Amino acid sequence: SFATPLAAQEYERARAGDGDEGPYLFWRDRFIPFSIDANGCPDTDLGQTRAAIVRAFNSWESQPCTDVFFTFEGMIDGAEPNHFTNEADGHNLVIWLWDWPDDWNPQEVALTNFVWNVRTGEILDADICLNGEYFYWTASEITVNDIENVMAHEIGHLLGFGHTEDPDATMYAAYTEGETNKRDLDATDIRGLCE
Repeated sequence: SFATPLAAQEYERARAGDGDEGPYLFWRDRFIPFSIDANGCPDTDLGQTRAAIVRAFNSWESQPCTDVFFTFEGMIDGAEPNHFTNEADGHNLVIWLWDWPDDWNPQEVALTNFVWNVRTGEILDADICLNGEYFYWTASEITVNDIENVMAHEIGHLLGFGHTEDPDATMYAAYTEGETNKRDLDATDIRGLCE
């Protein structure tokens, strides 16, 4: 939880240890770079995919109260998500995985995987992996898995947020195929970000 009572009631924060142990995860630098795997999402046009991802990052950094900014560093060829290497490679990557790892739940639409300093909790690398094996994706209003909607939620995790019990919030745990309401941050998300 955050240091403030309000946010502590509304959000869980990720920790460097197991469960409630270890320091909270945090970014030392408030300018967080990200890259997109050049393969993009074969279900949709690469330009539409990129635009949807950038809009999702903008939904978090556009809040007047925050000092967090994201820098798009372009498309990257041949990147491996940190799940396979367990090392910080200098790229906070957005990537579709067409062979969803056996040790991950196939019903997960996406996962944000971290590499961090166990002693301090500083995040060194965070990759957002989208499940391309079991889910179909779109950057339009068609009722399948909306890239911008899912990315906005996963970016909250990238920032260190857990879930909230507010069903209107971007960081609410439940997800319905085709929904787009998580694209825009709710008041609960904004309060957590500001605090």
